[in-house]
Amino acid sequence: MLYGTSYGTKVAERYAQAYPSHVSALILDSVVPPNGPEPLNLPTFQAIPRVLRALCARGACAHITPKPVDDLAKLVRRMGGRALSGRWIDGEGRAHTLRFSANTLLDVLIAGDLEPALRAELPAAVRSAAGGDEEPFARLLHDGTERGEGGEEESPSESFDTPLYYATSCEDELFGWNRSSSPAKRLAEVRAQIRRVPVSAITPFGPRNVLAISDMPACAFWPYTTPAPAPVQAPLPSVPTLILSGADDLRTPTANAREVAAQIPDSRLVVVPEVGHSVLGSDLSGCSSKALRTLFESSPVKPCTGGPQILGLLKLAPLAPVRLSDVPPAPNSRELPGRTLDAVRLTLSDLARQETMQALGALESGNIGRLISLRTGGLRAGWASAAGGKLTLHDYSYVPGVTVSGEVTQSEAVLHIGGPAAARGTLRLRAHRLAGTLGGKRVHTGDSLNGTAASAAIVRMDEQASPNLGSGGSAGNAGARRLALLIARLP
Repeated sequence: MLYGTSYGTKVAERYAQAYPSHVSALILDSVVPPNGPEPLNLPTFQAIPRVLRALCARGACAHITPKPVDDLAKLVRRMGGRALSGRWIDGEGRAHTLRFSANTLLDVLIAGDLEPALRAELPAAVRSAAGGDEEPFARLLHDGTERGEGGEEESPSESFDTPLYYATSCEDELFGWNRSSSPAKRLAEVRAQIRRVPVSAITPFGPRNVLAISDMPACAFWPYTTPAPAPVQAPLPSVPTLILSGADDLRTPTANAREVAAQIPDSRLVVVPEVGHSVLGSDLSGCSSKALRTLFESSPVKPCTGGPQILGLLKLAPLAPVRLSDVPPAPNSRELPGRTLDAVRLTLSDLARQETMQALGALESGNIGRLISLRTGGLRAGWASAAGGKLTLHDYSYVPGVTVSGEVTQSEAVLHIGGPAAARGTLRLRAHRLAGTLGGKRVHTGDSLNGTAASAAIVRMDEQASPNLGSGGSAGNAGARRLALLIARLP
């Protein structure tokens, strides 16, 4: 009974083709076809519009964008083959500049199938960058990179083995070039292949992006000593087979799973909504695990219709205002004081979201120690930290020209509002309701402040994590995950 994930599915399939009588069942998670992966990554390009539309399904992007695919195309056109620059603010409030190109954009899209928090930020960040505001995308790019590299030190057996990766990929993949040719000739042959690809198959990206994200620029220089492997045409055995695919998976899209499912009469394909790559390792709904159990019980496999995933709990990030005039006045308030009050609400919600994603990133990377003290930079300026049972803000800015400073505890907060665009003053928080004076006017929020509720939950997480997570043991891991998911459930 063979179980494989990603490239492991290809190993399982090839074994099953070679020794069909030795196989009683197959479990294939995030499928690479027997003769895959497709060297130009065309299934990935073709899946991008579908995945973006799925992110915005059921009105999820109502206040962000009506057409996420059009936003992506607009951003690629705006890049025009060059890189854009955007600022991100670190946890000390220092500004840094990041450059990103269409190749970077593709990398972020693909990285999102392993990072649900990254997918949740994507529609708004792309919309902002397409309109000329690069800072949300720069923050997404930095945070996504940090989450991917922020884990604990890996053991030699766990670390990524680059020589093994290229030895496998360069030898196994069917690139379509002559292995006896020079590297320059191999690349010329590949560029000729790419030119024959219909534009519609890779839109809104171009031929240079197809080449850049593939293994071909590296493998063109591989010192081949063997002939290219012949495509395998042997049938797959007709045995009970469970095929799992994340609906948001871009590196091994669902099209791959359907291709293999069509070759095995007794296969059962389960597509899991809001999940990317490596389904059994990232599906929080339990649907794929139930499907696995039913395979052993010879029961009917039920389709997955959605459930509590991290992406659903976080919700999509809102579109960041470019100026204070973009912010509608808060209820019960007027003109500049009312806009400033609502800008403060948005700022606290943004801070809660950033702290939540840092907590989730620490949990996913296994770096539990980071939960004890979380620091984050504002979108526009300033920084904030959660430690010692309180959340402290230092000129934290989400809306240009509006800064928030002060402290938030479980029971109350005192916030000092400043910035050149703001109505300045002081606000106090009690029972998740803000009230105070801005620009000499009395203001208050009419209902509970969701963003600050999340901030208070982060403080609770900090207080509970300090005594419980020092060892980083399994009990600490489970407790930290429950705390992070509690935060993620808050709007």
